[in-house]
Amino acid sequence: MALLARKGDVVESGQTILRLDPGSRQAALSEAKARVAQTRLEYKAMTELRKKGYRAEANVAAAKAALEGALANSGRIERDIANTTLRAPHHGVLAGQDVELGDYVMEGQALATLTDLDPLLAEGRVSERERARIQVGMPATVRLLDGQRHAGVVRFVSPAADPATRTFPIEVEIENPALRVVAGLTAELTIASTTQPAHLVPASVLTLDETGTLGLKILDSDDTVRFAPVARGIVVGGDYVAAGSRVDADDAGPLHLLLNQAQR
Repeated sequence: MALLARKGDVVESGQTILRLDPGSRQAALSEAKARVAQTRLEYKAMTELRKKGYRAEANVAAAKAALEGALANSGRIERDIANTTLRAPHHGVLAGQDVELGDYVMEGQALATLTDLDPLLAEGRVSERERARIQVGMPATVRLLDGQRHAGVVRFVSPAADPATRTFPIEVEIENPALRVVAGLTAELTIASTTQPAHLVPASVLTLDETGTLGLKILDSDDTVRFAPVARGIVVGGDYVAAGSRVDADDAGPLHLLLNQAQR
């Protein structure tokens, strides 16, 4: 056995990772090729004799079958020899090496693990309401815990919800040609979906009416001053409730919410 790459190495598609000792396969291949040459001559001779009427059709068929059997056996041995050389099927990182020099390996045994890191898939889950606004091909941003941001595109939106969470799995694909981003990291996905016009109201313009209700003084179409109370909005868990449901609310207050928005 020859180990031509080590765990942690970046390998290219088609690069040889390791080569097994072919053992007696080369001798077996030489014998098989000699058998092919012999049966080919016999088949040719039988064909010529059949044309002259000295051999029956059955003799020609038997010679042909012998030649085809010899060719099949030679091809099988050649494939076995080719399989003793393990090549990388794609560009990636050699994440695992399961054999060492001198190890005996069996047919079908795993010899190495190659991790494909380009492109990378960022997996997430969205609610039913969010899923309705997400389509394959939408641009997205993947933000890692260290602050790095990577542009990507939505590659998959599940057509079925997870029965346990009632959320829909999605996948965002990002390019990673330099293999700097590793697999298994925690990330935050931001998907650019449809938008609606809105205004950020600073906390300094909020006021109280005569009853102590927090709100905003606005002008109507007749330039008459009106008072618009600030509604209580659900900022966490709104996608899991329906109109008419009663919940145990943890009220942070509208002023706290607007202050947090202004600080972003």
